[in-house]
Amino acid sequence: MKWVIERHHYWWDYLLKRVWVPDEFDQSVPPIKWNTRASRTAGRANNKTCEYNVNYILQEQGAYDETICHEVCHVFAKRLIKFSTHDTLWEYLFNVVCKAQRGKYHNYKIVTKQNQTKEAKMVAELLKLQKKLSSCRNGA
Repeated sequence: MKWVIERHHYWWDYLLKRVWVPDEFDQSVPPIKWNTRASRTAGRANNKTCEYNVNYILQEQGAYDETICHEVCHVFAKRLIKFSTHDTLWEYLFNVVCKAQRGKYHNYKIVTKQNQTKEAKMVAELLKLQKKLSSCRNGA
C-alpha cells in the first residue's frame, strides 16, 4: 500500500503546483486512514483526512489512482471554500486540473463479506495488530 501513500502525496503536490491558494490555506498533506470493511465505499474524505478502502485498493490497483485523486480533490476543495461535495470547484479540480476522466462515483465490483479477498482480510488483521502495537508503545 506504499504506492497509495506515494500517489496521495503526488496528487496533493500536483494540486498545490497548479491551483492558486490564499496565504492562510493549510498546505499540509492530509493524513490517510485505512478502511478494511467490506462496503460500497472505495474512499471518503472530510476537510482533514482521506480514507481509502483496502478491499478496493487490492481489487482495482490500476484504476484506484483515480479514487485517490478524487478524495484528495475533496480535501483540497473543502480547505479552499470550507464546504464541498461534488460541486463546481471539486469538478474543476478533478476533471480540469487533474484531467481525470471518471465521474463522481466509481464502478468497481462491490466488495461484500462473501467476496472479500484473503489478502484484504490479512491486511485488516495486520492493521489491527499495528494499531494495538502503537497503542501499547504510546501507553508505555
